[in-house]
Amino acid sequence: MEQDDKNLSDSRFKKLRMALCCSTIARDCGNGDSSSEVCRLELGRQASWRLAIVSSAALLVFIGWVQLSPETLGPLTIEDGPIEMATALNFLAASIAFLFAAKRSDYLRSRESPWAYFMMLAWAVLMIVCCGEEISWGQRILGFDTPLELKSLNRQGEFNIHNLQAFDIGGGTYRYLSIFVILTGVVFPVLALTARGRKKFRQFCFPVAPLMIAPAFVGAYLFGKFYLDILPNPDVKTMGAINEVREFMISYAMSLYGLFGALAPDLLFRVERMDRTVSTTTVSPILEMN
Repeated sequence: MEQDDKNLSDSRFKKLRMALCCSTIARDCGNGDSSSEVCRLELGRQASWRLAIVSSAALLVFIGWVQLSPETLGPLTIEDGPIEMATALNFLAASIAFLFAAKRSDYLRSRESPWAYFMMLAWAVLMIVCCGEEISWGQRILGFDTPLELKSLNRQGEFNIHNLQAFDIGGGTYRYLSIFVILTGVVFPVLALTARGRKKFRQFCFPVAPLMIAPAFVGAYLFGKFYLDILPNPDVKTMGAINEVREFMISYAMSLYGLFGALAPDLLFRVERMDRTVSTTTVSPILEMN
């Protein structure tokens, strides 16, 4: 009984401490008072763990699905099926989120150049392209045929680019996707941990994904690698279902990337707060500790 009372007291104390931290940060963030540094680190540490857990969710769900009920996965991964449509919607959400991030970023605004927005807008455009490519630009929904010139060059005869035979050079589309995933979700965030890396990314106004969502990117790569090359599950019909799931997981990672940017755009440049009177920046402890 005494132990329960002690645990309840500790829990209440932690909640009170976090509430005080939040109010202190809200009060001091405008004037840069360093007394809130410990609280910001505390909030940053908790946010990091939560983001890491959320970014691992898709991987854990689909591993459980393949292991426990593999025969039910295939029917949901058909063309324009639930998983493919969810993938397209994730990419669409990521595109919208990057646009919001560009609009809300004080860091980009401080550069006083329209070119500062180029990389953020490039991400938004790329996500729209991924959305369209995922559903062959609505070909089956709208019911139009693939032009004969494109059909002869496309491995599946579809109205899209990623299935062109030209991409078979160098290992195929999924080889390029794997490189994209590792660079975006792991290599760039790790480089941004260094002062030199942050300087270069800021120089080109390149928004870098937070390292806390690396599990989403790494999970997408490892899921496909494991179930396609290392230990395929014969009960999954067909193996194309694994590719569809991998694409969904990539889209999930990108949607988290975009959502993070929409909520805290300057953190993508490893900047926590802009001093509007002096051209200075503060590196976020949330990202530095990773």
